[in-house]
Amino acid sequence: METLLLVDDEETILDVCREFLEQAKYKVLTANAPDDAIHIAGQYSGKIHLLITDIVMPVMNGLELAETLRSIRPDIKCIFISGYPPETIFTTDIVKKNINFVTKPFRLKDFAEKIRNALDSK
Repeated sequence: METLLLVDDEETILDVCREFLEQAKYKVLTANAPDDAIHIAGQYSGKIHLLITDIVMPVMNGLELAETLRSIRPDIKCIFISGYPPETIFTTDIVKKNINFVTKPFRLKDFAEKIRNALDSK
């Protein structure tokens, strides 16, 4: 059972995704703010396999969160989600690196596939 850290400031998205991912047999840790996610990652004793984070959030964006968490957990993989297209959020260099990105709204089947691909990647 892989552990996912799901971070989104929209409570509805957090709840729907958590429920879906738990039904898919993942252990899901949730946070509605980057500070909470950092705290959870620091306190959780097990391995966190994947960070799934919204990009646009108050105080700290998802890219900054991922960078901070990688300093605590260098092997964590990441998927970024946003209602904005990647070209409006990321620099061209980041887009060219083929980051794991899902645009909201998304179909849960596509979301599950993206998660599985991220977890199985090296």
